[in-house]
Amino acid sequence: MTGRADRMLADLRGAGLKLTPQRIAIVRELADDGVAVLFVSSDLPELLALADRVIVVRDGRIVGQLSGHDSTASNVMALAVGQEAKVGTDA
Repeated sequence: MTGRADRMLADLRGAGLKLTPQRIAIVRELADDGVAVLFVSSDLPELLALADRVIVVRDGRIVGQLSGHDSTASNVMALAVGQEAKVGTDA
């Protein structure tokens, strides 16, 4: 295999790994270099601090996609329990 990967999967659920500042810097550097990073986590504050876009999966199906200011804990949790997210508002 030659060259650099264009994708990275980081599944930290149950791995006992924490995102240290060094690991966060590595993930951000990869993303800045154009690498697509798929980060799977059940640690919502950690996820929101790192993600540009959040895709919420419930019962094995994608139930919503949030980005920018819409990526809030309340919106993620609303989608996770089957409610509507409040997107495009300041509320």
